[in-house]
Amino acid sequence: LESAKVDLRDKRLSGFVTVKGLSDFVRYRIYHHVLDLKGRFSNFRSVGRYRGKDLFYQSPDAFAGIIFWIRHTLRSKTPDNLNIDLCLNSICKNLFNQICEENMAAETTQMDHTEFTNPNLEVLFSAEQIIERVNEMGSEITRDYKGKDLVLVGVLKGSCVFLADLMRAIDLPLSIDFMSVSSYKDGTTSTGDVEIIKDLSNPIRDKDVLVVEDIIDTGLTLSRLLDILGSRGARSITLASFLDKPEPRIKKELKIEYTGFVVPNHFVVGYGLDAAGRYRNLPFIGIVKDPSIA
Repeated sequence: LESAKVDLRDKRLSGFVTVKGLSDFVRYRIYHHVLDLKGRFSNFRSVGRYRGKDLFYQSPDAFAGIIFWIRHTLRSKTPDNLNIDLCLNSICKNLFNQICEENMAAETTQMDHTEFTNPNLEVLFSAEQIIERVNEMGSEITRDYKGKDLVLVGVLKGSCVFLADLMRAIDLPLSIDFMSVSSYKDGTTSTGDVEIIKDLSNPIRDKDVLVVEDIIDTGLTLSRLLDILGSRGARSITLASFLDKPEPRIKKELKIEYTGFVVPNHFVVGYGLDAAGRYRNLPFIGIVKDPSIA
């Protein structure tokens, strides 16, 4: 619209059709006249949605809105105007179809982005991989704990999903219990001291305890928790972790008897792991691409 004239071309015409002074004339009238499109194109889905004047602003190019107005306000059928009419008819049809397709594609894309298809998540381990690995761990534990008095102790909240699947893969008599602990921090760094938020409901003396964790990274809090449990007279205490993130490990001596997957030092969520309470319900483990919008 910045030029003083607009050249239009249609394959049915031998050359260009020049409309002089289109810019100034249309700038003054387009806002009002494009409103007339609501009635004329009411059968089109996009116009029905954007109500005439909004369609102009939804167009991929402002020229599309002008095309709509000119095409349907030309009254004279002089040879020049007839050529313009033929040309604009073709351009109008193509641009309108383009607008409709782009809007419908954008709506479809937006509708497809559910929590499970969040574009900010990159799948690291699929639901199928998780099921297969948890069943393998259950078979190992079944073999190792045959004839023992097994108690699974889940560390809340992250381990709840893993514990639920793991215990159903262990073909043995067993019981479950839960603990919830919070690590004391000096600023933003864990000191390794823990506060017990929820303690065990039953004693573990002379029991074979398997502590079930969602993920182990530094190992500070977990090491202190194992010391606490060790003082309660359990026959044995071992550790099962769904994920092992060894890179930030401080307690190098920490032994994990049963490990689901070893993960790189990335921000991972899903299958019980969260980001500010979100994503625990994901059936897979995903890497958060941009933690600032997690």
